[in-house]
Amino acid sequence: NQQQSGQSSSQSEQQMEQLYSDLKSAQNEMMTADKEKILAQMQKITKNLLKLSENEEDLIDNTKSLSNYSDQYPEVAESQQQILEGMSRVVKDIIDLSHETFFISPKISKSLGSANGNMRKSLSELENRRKATAGKFQQQAMAALNESVLSMNQTMEAMSESGSATGFQEYLEQMQKMAGSQGQLNQESL
Repeated sequence: NQQQSGQSSSQSEQQMEQLYSDLKSAQNEMMTADKEKILAQMQKITKNLLKLSENEEDLIDNTKSLSNYSDQYPEVAESQQQILEGMSRVVKDIIDLSHETFFISPKISKSLGSANGNMRKSLSELENRRKATAGKFQQQAMAALNESVLSMNQTMEAMSESGSATGFQEYLEQMQKMAGSQGQLNQESL
C-alpha cells in the first residue's frame, strides 16, 4: 500500500511538472505572438510615417514652384490638409498602440506634435499666399516626421531585444532608476 502511494505521489509530481512546463510554453508562445503583433503594428506606423514624409517632401517642391499670383495655392493647401489628416490617423494608431505597450516613448509624441504644429502653420501660410514661410514650416514638419521614424525604429529595436511586448518590466526599471536619482539629489541638497 505504501508502495502504491509512493508511485501515485511520484506520478502526480510528474504530471504537475508536465503541466507547469506546458503552461510555461503556452505563456512564451503568447508573449511571442503579442510581441510579433505589436512589432507589426509598429512597422505599419513607421511605413505610414515614411509615406507622410515623402508626401511632405513632394509638397515642398510644389510650394517652391508656385509663383506669387498662382491659382495653385488652394490645391497645394488642400494637399497639406490631406497630409495633416493622414498624420491624425497615424497619431491615433500610436495612441492605440501605447495602450498595449510602454515602449512608445515621449520622444515620438514630441516629434509628431512638432510635425503637426508645423503642418498647421504651413497650411495657414499657404492660405495667405506666403510660400517662403510655408516652405520653411514644411521643411520643419518633414524633419520632425523623419525624427519620429528614427524614434520608432529605435523603439522596435528595444522591443526586439526585450523579453516582453509590453515593456512593463523596462518601465519599472526606468522608474526605479529615476527614483534612485531623485533620492541622490535629495541627499545632496541636504
